[in-house]
Amino acid sequence: MINTSAEPKYIQLANHVRELIATGELQVGDRLPSYVEFYRRFGATTATVQRVCHLLEQEQLIERRSGSGIYVAVPRRERTNNIGLIATAAHQTPRTPLHIRLMGALNQAAASADQHLLYLGTETNWDENAMNNVDGVLVCGTEYPGTTFKNLPPQLPVVSLLNLIEGINSVGIDEYQAGRVVARHLVEAGHRHIACLLEKQPLECRRRLAGVIDYLHENGIEMETSSIRLTDRVYAPEQNWSTDQPYREWACRQMQDWLKNGWQQSGCTALIVQNEVAAIGAIQTLQAAGINVPEDVSIITFDGTELCDLISPSICAVTLPLEQIGTKAVERLLQKIELNDKETQATVLPIQLRLGQSVASPALAESIP
Repeated sequence: MINTSAEPKYIQLANHVRELIATGELQVGDRLPSYVEFYRRFGATTATVQRVCHLLEQEQLIERRSGSGIYVAVPRRERTNNIGLIATAAHQTPRTPLHIRLMGALNQAAASADQHLLYLGTETNWDENAMNNVDGVLVCGTEYPGTTFKNLPPQLPVVSLLNLIEGINSVGIDEYQAGRVVARHLVEAGHRHIACLLEKQPLECRRRLAGVIDYLHENGIEMETSSIRLTDRVYAPEQNWSTDQPYREWACRQMQDWLKNGWQQSGCTALIVQNEVAAIGAIQTLQAAGINVPEDVSIITFDGTELCDLISPSICAVTLPLEQIGTKAVERLLQKIELNDKETQATVLPIQLRLGQSVASPALAESIP
């Protein structure tokens, strides 16, 4: 391989490695010889091998793995300037301020970077062929992270938004902490009998519930099993909703059933509801049954968009920094695409409590006109 031509040895060595890769003798993921092996086989010094590796790295033919060695890299595709979006069924159509604001942030961030945002489908039904037309993928609010990310092309850059998932680049909030925030607000208001209305499958619901239960336990309050109502998925295929706001109808049905079967016996003075749309349904159902909010039952929820002010009483909620989540997710995905960044990191954004009139002290309830 090494000849007496006028070409420098590092150029000859680089050409040799290129040929091995081109002919398939070296496959993607194969480890290159060590510096010692290069010296034994070709008489190449460490400085020469370093120049070879630097040249091939610039061409993105090889990649260094810290503490492991140098390997043949996955060939980079031609850029399409397209970003794919996979979402849960609950996030596929912007019907609420949450969806509108989040999708607006994603579209604006993509457009600012001269990218196109392409909707690929839901996490259980996305277009595999479309993966050839995108440079990376955003996964929004996945309920099945193990399945969703496993089925994506292994070398395709991906970022999860809303849900923080271990081992995946993620942008969102600490849902466990969000659960603790709502629990603390209710406890500080004087509530000791607190109920929850949530779906049981979504990651954010499980993390929020864990935060609620842990905070209450730390403060000497144990939640009764009968005070926790966990249901199947709202957007399940078998559900037949008569509205374009399934969460409101879901909450109405759940509260109607709960009022008939055990709500009064629970003695709960506060209710944590999954999201603001569902909270509206819960409030409307309680009011229709002659139960006043917050005089008889305090309501608190999550999302915290302007929707919270469109009902009386206004709803108290943990706010999600939706614009920041959308912008940071696109920025992180483009960083992975452009720099071939292998680092995995979670971007955790701060949350705030949006105060509303739906929470009051149970000790003062009788004095509220």
